[in-house]
Amino acid sequence: NSDATVKAKVGEMGGMVCTSSNAYKIIEKGLESGKKILFVPDRCLGQNFANSMGLKSCIIGEGECDPQEADIICFNGFCSVHQLFTLEDIEFYRNRYPDILIAVHPECDPKIVEASDFAGSTSQLIKFVNELDPNQKVAVGTEYNLVNRMRPNGNTFVLSSTKPECPTMNETTLEDLYLTLKSIEDNQPINEIFVDEHTVKYANLALERMLAIN
Repeated sequence: NSDATVKAKVGEMGGMVCTSSNAYKIIEKGLESGKKILFVPDRCLGQNFANSMGLKSCIIGEGECDPQEADIICFNGFCSVHQLFTLEDIEFYRNRYPDILIAVHPECDPKIVEASDFAGSTSQLIKFVNELDPNQKVAVGTEYNLVNRMRPNGNTFVLSSTKPECPTMNETTLEDLYLTLKSIEDNQPINEIFVDEHTVKYANLALERMLAIN
């Protein structure tokens, strides 16, 4: 989810991009070089993968962060939606439904991931929930609209007392989609994005390195 110029700088410096579903594999490959990993932009994703791999991590800018001691150095960024889920939310659902499962996205705080039954990327969450017994209750810690599209049988809950919607994704409307598709059909595309050649070259290199590992 980083800017193209950030991806380009990563590619130029010999790094690669990753997604929440393949970050584990990408980190493993990066560690083969014997170097530390600078993980950008989501601190929670970096911390959670470090924890799952038995590695040390620290967050840039936090007082206790010692880069010399860390295997993974995390940029201090985060997903605003995944920061909304709390231990109190988990406690509420476990008290209300003792047999409920808690499934969350790894961009949630490490304390939330540790207290959950399953953590996985968007596609992994969908697969996990869809393969559950229809009678199994599950509370999911990720974007509100995504959870509402999962297994709509009354046994799937949003793990929050609020409505954790992504404001950026929700800027796109049905009308936006129609107008964009219509403009392409009419060969008069709107809102085109142009990227300079240098950025394209090195951002693509970072992407190709990831695909080569996958």
